[in-house]
Amino acid sequence: MAIAGALPMVGGNGPNGYMHNSRYQKHRYASTVHMVEEAIHQRLDIPSETATIRIADLGCSVGPNTFHSVQTVAEAMKTKLRSSPSLQGKPFQLQVFFNDQVGNDFNTLFQTLPPNWPYFVAAVPGSFYSQLFPQDSIHYFNSSFALHWLSKVPDGCCNKGRLHCHGGDRDIVSAYQAQFRADMAAFLAARAGELVAGGLLVLQFVCRHEWMPADAPRYDMWFAYIESILRELVAEGKVKEDDLDSFQLPIYSPTIEEFKEIVGNISSFSVPVAQIVDLHHGDDDGKTHEICESDRCERARDVGLAARAVFGDMVGNKFGRDTADELFRRFPEAAYEYFVTHPNTPSLPPTAFVVLKKED
Repeated sequence: MAIAGALPMVGGNGPNGYMHNSRYQKHRYASTVHMVEEAIHQRLDIPSETATIRIADLGCSVGPNTFHSVQTVAEAMKTKLRSSPSLQGKPFQLQVFFNDQVGNDFNTLFQTLPPNWPYFVAAVPGSFYSQLFPQDSIHYFNSSFALHWLSKVPDGCCNKGRLHCHGGDRDIVSAYQAQFRADMAAFLAARAGELVAGGLLVLQFVCRHEWMPADAPRYDMWFAYIESILRELVAEGKVKEDDLDSFQLPIYSPTIEEFKEIVGNISSFSVPVAQIVDLHHGDDDGKTHEICESDRCERARDVGLAARAVFGDMVGNKFGRDTADELFRRFPEAAYEYFVTHPNTPSLPPTAFVVLKKED
């Protein structure tokens, strides 16, 4: 994703990198594995003459989550091929394309490939809001937790003291919605051309419930923590107020109906699956649990590391590395206070799971 005002996830193999701090995303993908397998077994059409099945992961970052998702898809593909009378016994190969922004740490990604990976691999740097592959060349697209990133901050946004459209006025919200519609239309048009007939586009992205207005505070408290700490730093004279006022996160969380409305304008796709997967606090099983003091402290620390892996380079690029270090030093305390005062309130937004199929 070539995003104006945003940067890739924090790369490298260090303690602050996305590779070691993406547990929340991993758990959310894991909760949909059975749905991915079902989509491949029941929805994907593979022509009998196919010799190479091509898979692309859009917004792959630096792993290891991209490898987990690709392995899930590869194993489901093998099962489908073994069980299909028209495909049984035919030799085939898997080719996997890993896509993300040009600045993504592809070196770390490929250095950490699982041993004996059963597919050919290639990097495809560039924005997934544009065409990345030849026409009719990809059988299966995956994108996990990337589509809530817009291609850029909406033009003309002036949301004083806020990082996002939440809590903004109607014009700010409308600007974010318009940018999302334009980006998603471009994304879907590109994929419609690249997919073979009968191919699948399987998406997991941060969303909101239908009852949640676009400008309301969401479950995702990460924005609130960053915003409140930056305000503290402004009050302490460590950050300029003008810098805070000009810092916007290019993120929008649609409802499923908003997304489906855009899909409806592209005749190539049907939408066999579109539903919400709602997990809380990053728990493995998605349930709310009573937690002890030590667990609460550990969870707050983990949330801080996860937020830094996602937003650290963006904050550092805007405010300087020292400010980013101080912000994320304070972050776990803000998260801890939230967990204490809101023990049964979700701190993360819901996830949309959507399957699109390219029709003949």
